[in-house]
Amino acid sequence: MALGSAPFFIVGSGRSGTTLLRMILASHSRLTIPPETWFLLPLLQRLDPVRPLTKAELEFAVNTVIHHYRWPDMKLPAAEFRQRVDRLQQASLREVVEVIYRDHTARENEPRWGDKTPGYIEIVPQLLRMFPGSKFIYLCRDGRDVAKSFQRQGWYGPWLHHNFREWSEASDWRARWDKAEYNNHLLDVHYEDLVLDTDRVVHRICDFLDEPFEPQMLAWQSRVDD
Repeated sequence: MALGSAPFFIVGSGRSGTTLLRMILASHSRLTIPPETWFLLPLLQRLDPVRPLTKAELEFAVNTVIHHYRWPDMKLPAAEFRQRVDRLQQASLREVVEVIYRDHTARENEPRWGDKTPGYIEIVPQLLRMFPGSKFIYLCRDGRDVAKSFQRQGWYGPWLHHNFREWSEASDWRARWDKAEYNNHLLDVHYEDLVLDTDRVVHRICDFLDEPFEPQMLAWQSRVDD
């Protein structure tokens, strides 16, 4: 089979099993997924994803990334990131953020990268423009379980309807893309199926990503500490 090369994104609502799916896919010998990034949201609100950036835009992009609360998780010194960006010629936003993803693939020694940031369900069209051919796995869990999970975390306060909002908004975004011409770039996966019928669902995801299934993906627990 022809192996996939385009990036892929795990999207949806928090507390829907996206971390579990990240662990499974990152157990593949060709795939690596860094910690959640989140900085693509503010970047794509301000900048075109593919045209060369002006000097001011480039500075905005770099500062947005290195001052984001998720930046320490990337394990890339800010000074080194700036140096790598400075070496780019007429850099686009895609080239800037790929410095981070390529650094991760180099450290993990795996050729294809993905991203697990649930909120990127909002920016599927922009990500497709930035990374043509990219794939999106929309992980959906029963909304009642998601709300109760958020409630236990205490992130949205004690009221159940507040804890339901993120799931509801993610569902609305997915419904919006359902009628888009690029809907074939999205794969819907139910958390309950992933847990109860893991082998079949992981095979289905591998087919979607144009990657061969590897048995160690079902032994993902050994990678949790890493």
